[in-house]
Amino acid sequence: MADKSEKMKARLPRGLVDRGADDIRAVEKMMATIRSVYELYGFEPVDQPMIEYTDA
Repeated sequence: MADKSEKMKARLPRGLVDRGADDIRAVEKMMATIRSVYELYGFEPVDQPMIEYTDA
């Protein structure tokens, strides 16, 4: 069994970041504003994956 110094540390994939509560609230408020404007123009929501295979 590996000792503690050899254990892999958890880390985020390159290009991803942890976000705090203030950042999440700010993004949610911004997205709500954008969503309401889009809806005024008749657009419908689309949900796409955040991560895709590179060969797709």
